Amino acid sequence: MKYLKRLDEILQTGCRSSCLADSLYDNGFKNIASIDIVRSVIRKQIYRSRKRCPEFSFSRGDDKKLEYTDQSFSEVLDKATLDAIMSSKTENCLDAANAIFAEVDRVVQVMGPQTYRVRHHERKRRTLVVHSDRLKRYHARESACIE
Repeated sequence: MKYLKRLDEILQTGCRSSCLADSLYDNGFKNIASIDIVRSVIRKQIYRSRKRCPEFSFSRGDDKKLEYTDQSFSEVLDKATLDAIMSSKTENCLDAANAIFAEVDRVVQVMGPQTYRVRHHERKRRTLVVHSDRLKRYHARESACIE
């Protein structure tokens, strides 16, 4: 949270049942949109937060095909989506990761350093990816997904 500003427009992708948005809210962040591909997860998040954090936006969405306009957000947060994709060891994991990054490039504002923050488990020893400094890309190595 130390890199975020309270007025940032934040998109959390693959929110699942995470309380990350709640934690951000408790620390003064109010402009948070969260998406997940699973409809039942979104229903639960909406129900859980409706009274406490009515300004939250939870919607069903695919982080490989975001339904937001260009440059809608100043920050995009991912808690575990890329971990899941990169640990799947499927032939198309790099394609999926790059599709996510293409969408992040599109929806993040171009006005200074932005980041796509990924929480990654060190013990998996996989190379993951970070967006920063005006859409400069760092891609996962192929060996990160297919051993």
